[in-house]
Amino acid sequence: MKKIIVLMHPSRKVAHVKVGFSWPAFLLGPLWAFVKRLWWHFLALILVLKMVNFATYYALSTESLFSLFLDIGISLTYMLVCGIYGNRWLMKALLKRGYVVVN
Repeated sequence: MKKIIVLMHPSRKVAHVKVGFSWPAFLLGPLWAFVKRLWWHFLALILVLKMVNFATYYALSTESLFSLFLDIGISLTYMLVCGIYGNRWLMKALLKRGYVVVN
């Protein structure tokens, strides 16, 4: 069963944050951060994504199998970090915006 934390803002807005892995953050990365209004995370994820894209371009241009596997590892690590920390980032941002944990 999913564990969900309910947060409420003084203006009566309610937010639900799932505890654990965030599949939308894993799959969408910076787009997910943009939609959730996590501006600093969005900028950081865009910069990291640009570096990963540069590594991909380099790996494909050198035609080295090692470089290609290294690039795949870097890309998967990037996606896993987004998935593992996504809900934590969202919770922290909502608490900074004035939300309070209800349950």
